[in-house]
Amino acid sequence: MHTVQLLPWIDRLFAVRALRPDVLMGVAVATGPGSFTGLRTGIAAAKGIAMGLDVPLIGVPTLLYTAWPHRHRGLPIRAVLAVGRNRLAVAAYTPDPTDGLTLNWLRNTAPDGAAEAGDLLYCGEIDGELRRLLVEAGVARLPDPGVVPRDPSVLAAIALERLSRGTTDNAAALQAEYLETSSAQGR
Repeated sequence: MHTVQLLPWIDRLFAVRALRPDVLMGVAVATGPGSFTGLRTGIAAAKGIAMGLDVPLIGVPTLLYTAWPHRHRGLPIRAVLAVGRNRLAVAAYTPDPTDGLTLNWLRNTAPDGAAEAGDLLYCGEIDGELRRLLVEAGVARLPDPGVVPRDPSVLAAIALERLSRGTTDNAAALQAEYLETSSAQGR
């Protein structure tokens, strides 16, 4: 469905905002983890637009932009994303001195493997089961149930900051980030 609708939605956005494609300074895209088809569709479209308009491409990991709004809280962050089949992608971040986040590890785990005790801030897709497990583990810093886990404006802000530093991605080489159960465990 999204494969058919993505480019018409982009055209509509440009029309509603009375924008021309030649005003783009770059193209930002979430690189995952996420759904196989969604990531491939989004990244392929972003590559095509960036290459067609000869503008930079900036890939942003999904869990990074999930954690980004919380980086000033001064706590280690666990960003969570449901990846299907009762599995979660969990990334551990720590705030760094440059006002960013440092990735410590990334795992594909069952919900009971995501719950860590300690003064940690959890964010992202936290459903009722995971919330229960986190409370049982003693995690007190959870987002309000109604908080949107990922805001596209955060992805755009991260991409704009990278663009201003000149750290863009090679459109031909950018790939989706997938998590295999066995290979992602120790990362």
